[in-house]
Amino acid sequence: MVPLEVAGADLGDVEVTLHSRKYYPNWDMTRFQYKVVTDRDRTSPDAWILEIGDCILDEAVNVWASSKFTWVDEPFRGLRFEITKTNQTFYLWLTGPWDAGSVGGAVVFDDDDEALFVGEVSGPFCSGSSISIDVIGDANVAFPPLGGPGTYPVSDGTRLLITSTSAGWTVTHTLGLSIPPTASQEVVSRILRLMYTPYEAVAGTTTVNVSYALVIEEEDLSGLPEGSYRIDITYTASTD
Repeated sequence: MVPLEVAGADLGDVEVTLHSRKYYPNWDMTRFQYKVVTDRDRTSPDAWILEIGDCILDEAVNVWASSKFTWVDEPFRGLRFEITKTNQTFYLWLTGPWDAGSVGGAVVFDDDDEALFVGEVSGPFCSGSSISIDVIGDANVAFPPLGGPGTYPVSDGTRLLITSTSAGWTVTHTLGLSIPPTASQEVVSRILRLMYTPYEAVAGTTTVNVSYALVIEEEDLSGLPEGSYRIDITYTASTD
């Protein structure tokens, strides 16, 4: 824990401390608990500000579970929490897993021309992002028997679960083909259609559904002799 200690001759001592940080996998949320303590014989600040890095989008902050706050841009992008007691607890809930690191912290005294006392606290850290992708449910799908040109959709698709500590990620895929010797890899790759449901690449956990279909034209049939066809699809989630 890295406290922010502010001392002023007429303003008193203020200590902002990250009391605990815990990730709840069932909810896919991280809770930051802060203690703000002011000497009882000194003037209590009006608010304190926690720096929030650009990798954390507004929607990653759970407004309903967190202590009441307002977004501010000065002295840095962050959350302003109003202080009403000399010993007060504040909660910040973020979607996804977040580590703690050194970020900016400040206290505000509105009666003193909004004097700011800036230092460092432990908070949600943007440096070094992580991302993972998991296939949920049955990873195997089967196409209906082919009877000539036409569209052959699969009734069951694939559900992808992407967990990232930063926004702006993308999902891509590659194909691995195991087909009859006289079949055309170019034709097989072309007739396979993958459709991703629209998604927003935000920090936290995002579900992406993928559906499949074979779209076959008359000229494709020569490259699709009878036999056993297997297509392995590898999905990759990556950040910029």
